[in-house]
Amino acid sequence: MGGDGALSRAAFSNATVARSAFKVTLGGLFRLIAGISKQAIIAYIFGAGIEMDAYLTAFVIPIYLRTVLLTGLSYVLVPAFIQLETAEREDDAWALVGTFFWLTGGLLTVIAIGGSLFAADIIALAAPGLSPGKADLAARMLAVLMFSVPLAGLGSLTRGIQNARNHFFWPATSTGIGAIGNVMVLLVLYRSAGPLSLAWGYLVAAALQACVTLIPVLRHGWTRLMSLRDSRVHEMVRLMLPFVFFGLLTYSTSLFERYYASGLPDGDLSYLGYASKISEIMMALIGAGIATAIFPAMARAYAEKGEAGLVEKAEYGFRLTLAVAMPALAIVSAVSVPLVTFLFERGAFQHTATLSVSRIVPIVMIGAVVFQMVSNLINRTYYATRDTHTVSIVAAVTSGLYILLAKVLVDTWGYVGLARARPLCGGLALLVLSWLLARKLRSLHTVKLFRDTLMYGVVSLVAFLAARLVTNALALLPALLQSLVALLVAGPLYLAILFRMDREIAVSVLEMTGVRRIVVRARAALRLIAEG
Repeated sequence: MGGDGALSRAAFSNATVARSAFKVTLGGLFRLIAGISKQAIIAYIFGAGIEMDAYLTAFVIPIYLRTVLLTGLSYVLVPAFIQLETAEREDDAWALVGTFFWLTGGLLTVIAIGGSLFAADIIALAAPGLSPGKADLAARMLAVLMFSVPLAGLGSLTRGIQNARNHFFWPATSTGIGAIGNVMVLLVLYRSAGPLSLAWGYLVAAALQACVTLIPVLRHGWTRLMSLRDSRVHEMVRLMLPFVFFGLLTYSTSLFERYYASGLPDGDLSYLGYASKISEIMMALIGAGIATAIFPAMARAYAEKGEAGLVEKAEYGFRLTLAVAMPALAIVSAVSVPLVTFLFERGAFQHTATLSVSRIVPIVMIGAVVFQMVSNLINRTYYATRDTHTVSIVAAVTSGLYILLAKVLVDTWGYVGLARARPLCGGLALLVLSWLLARKLRSLHTVKLFRDTLMYGVVSLVAFLAARLVTNALALLPALLQSLVALLVAGPLYLAILFRMDREIAVSVLEMTGVRRIVVRARAALRLIAEG
């Protein structure tokens, strides 16, 4: 009986994670719609040419700074916040939040001002292959984009705190709200400001996105701040140092990508950018939910049950992640041409650009969706144990390999080679981290997880073949119709097979996508009709 009770509690807990993931996914659906609209408008106005190349070159600088300086913030702050709350020391928990709120805002504002003042020098260093006109445009864009860094920093901090408080939906919608603001600025300014409207639109988006989680955290507030000499502040800074130190190399891959791409023909960098946008759309829809929802659960499980609780949550998260990521890769790869056609091919975006982008969509998806989703889960498993150095070291080493490999591949295959470099190095990092995690957590069922991976891969291959057959059969129909029919055929087929092979995960997939709720309510409605 005791075993059955434990199993029931575990099942309930996993169901709770799936429902939390659904809230993030629901918010991601809003982000998806807003993101598609934004990218369609950008493609229509600017196409894939010099202006987009300049924007993507400038855009990577603030993204690099944000990633290096902020990646570790939530992973360090959230477990500490939860630990203090669990110990019924809520005042201390919020004092910690307030202290890092002001530290983050102050430091990033100084960096933003410095980056804006020296924008031209930064562009000259980061992308020496740009033509003078393109470099000047990129520098003017960067001077604006730098001020998104402090906004993004405060947004990242408060989003993590809201997740720790079990608030998932509104934080998940923040990117979509920002995208709406971005579109409005573009439509108002692009005639007068030209390509600079891209930079101003992104800045407004960063402000709106930050406000979604900033306002509720500020409304709760804190009654005091911790002294900078407090040992808990020192501990937080110590845990964050590996993220920053190794992140300087780890996240430089984007800088080197722009560096190498600056010598490619006009438009090639844009092809990479648009393919990445499709991956970002998929991550917004399915990628963020699982890791975001499960990290607080991991931290609590580890605090209450130790390694056994953490392993239980990690294994469930790993299976659910693969069961979602692999079919997404399969179906999107099968419909890449009609999907790119529907999303971007209008106005300044021509069919030749569609073919060039769709060619690398599957390559980018492997690294930016599948490997990224699995890495997010594995990384959070380390962070739940307050191990912040292992992931950073492995990522730094494989990033060094990327810098060398990308140069060889771009010289051999151009922008396609550059697209291949990331999944190759990301896959290597994933293998190393998985092996080290298996050694760290001896109770992890690695053989079973490997079998599950193969099973999800085979079922996803069936989904790919079904989607490809549909798109070939409907080649003469509109691109949107091709994509939707392929999804409606391949998706249910995948779930039907998965339901027979792994019922728990299939139910969780239905839960996090909202399908289960629709089915339950439909059955209830039919029952009422029948009884009436």
